[in-house]
Amino acid sequence: MNKKKENTKKSIFNVEKKENTRKSIFSVESNDNKKKPIFEKTDTKKKPTSEKTDTKKKIISEKTDAKKENTSDAEKNNKVANETEKIDKNKVKRNNKIVKKQKRNEDIKNGIKKPKITDNEKNKTILNNAKTETTTGKVKTEKNKATADKVKTEKSKANTGNAKRAKNQKFEKTMEKDKTNKNKLITDKKQETCGVKLTKLETEILHKGTIKDKINLLTLICSKNPSDFNYKNLMFYTENQRNDVIYLTLKNIKDLLISKGVPENIYIKQKITKCLEINVKNTFIKTKVLRLIYELLKNNILFVELIYSFINKIGDKKDIETYVRENLMSLYNINEEVILYNVEDFIFKNMNFKCINSILKFLGSVTPSDKNKIIDLYKSILDNLHEFKDEQKNIITENCLEQLSSVLELIDEPKIFMDKNLENILRNNWSTDKAAFSSVKILFLCQSELLKTFIIKLLKNLYFYKSKDIKVIYQYIVKIFDHDKDTSFIKEIFNSAIFYKKDFLIGMLSILIKNKIGDIYSLEIIENHYSVIVRKMVKTILNKEYEIIQLDPFDNIQIEAYEEIFK
Repeated sequence: MNKKKENTKKSIFNVEKKENTRKSIFSVESNDNKKKPIFEKTDTKKKPTSEKTDTKKKIISEKTDAKKENTSDAEKNNKVANETEKIDKNKVKRNNKIVKKQKRNEDIKNGIKKPKITDNEKNKTILNNAKTETTTGKVKTEKNKATADKVKTEKSKANTGNAKRAKNQKFEKTMEKDKTNKNKLITDKKQETCGVKLTKLETEILHKGTIKDKINLLTLICSKNPSDFNYKNLMFYTENQRNDVIYLTLKNIKDLLISKGVPENIYIKQKITKCLEINVKNTFIKTKVLRLIYELLKNNILFVELIYSFINKIGDKKDIETYVRENLMSLYNINEEVILYNVEDFIFKNMNFKCINSILKFLGSVTPSDKNKIIDLYKSILDNLHEFKDEQKNIITENCLEQLSSVLELIDEPKIFMDKNLENILRNNWSTDKAAFSSVKILFLCQSELLKTFIIKLLKNLYFYKSKDIKVIYQYIVKIFDHDKDTSFIKEIFNSAIFYKKDFLIGMLSILIKNKIGDIYSLEIIENHYSVIVRKMVKTILNKEYEIIQLDPFDNIQIEAYEEIFK
């Protein structure tokens, strides 16, 4: 064998020599037509290197072919092994499924229900299976982890996809609702009907008619069949509509409530009251809606629910305020308790000058049967006087004390309502003539111990110098003296009475003459008074004659007649 290889190598070598000699001959002819020797010396050393490289390439190619064949055989073996493993796994899975089906059929026969498996439990089972398979080898554990991660990612993708689908479904549902709201009044025959047979023209109006025509048709249906369903259809036009549409629906609802009565369903009652309460505050239709509420209250419909929203408008503009105040007087006779309760609530919520002043005007024009409640209202206003400015404070105290005194006159025992808080208010709040007079009246009616000192203080400060109520103060002084016979009280009043007009002075002198009181230093000051009657009465007291002159000191005709006589 070795000899054969050597012979083949030699033959190849000789062939290569011949080819090289041919190339050298052709190369000589092509170099610029120069004459060169045909036979030149060639490098014999380079020829064996080219032969070696060729042989090496052949050997390397043979080795690579052999390696490829080996790798292809190994791959084939691995593929066969993997296919067999897959077949075995599929067989095991099929057997497990068959066993599970058999068990499930037995459970169904026995009446055992299948337990529900949540997504969390499924994830747990997958992870547990992945952990158990780690014992088989590192490669299998890595594969199981990869599969578990894939499952998680797939589930997360599925959940995100479901969430997106849910959002899209919600959006589609909202769009469908918006579309169906337009034709909401027309219901399916299977669900619920209006209870009235509609003609073709009426159905066309519901489908294609104007809003006003639809509202009028729905009111007609409600009048025929005042069911909850029909009221809901009509109430649809009280929300998110133009102001004229809302007013028209409320007006029709008012007519239905007066003619057919209030519906029994609480939900519809609340919805009607809410619509009226909201639209009374609407600046564009509030006066019209207020009149609708008054008509309902006048007919004693939803009185308890709507009376506060009616009273609440008493603090609005002058036109609305006068309308509410005048009509509240007529409503007061229908249900006094409810109105007073809501007025009290209104006072505590709206303690400002405009609201309280208008409420006092209303309370002053009413003759109450429950006087205790109104007195409590006046007291609550007087307790919160610190929240008003000085000018506002004087107006409210005047009105409040005047009305309180007039109510106390109607009570048999007004002593019950006098307490320390009221005494402190009366002691400090007498900045005007009217407030001072009404406070004296309240103290006199309640028979307070503060009365004498309060009258002396007021007369010293000349509060009643120009007051028309000085006659009433004189009458109170006479009654107090007749009850107590306190000469010191009369002397102190007389010392301040010399600075008043002659009518009040003549009255005080008549008290001194009747009771024979003469030890007063101020009598000498009045000896030269401009009035003849005063001078004569002072002389009788100083001379201790005490001649009684019977006259009414506040009757100007009698005083003028006596002055002409004494001249």
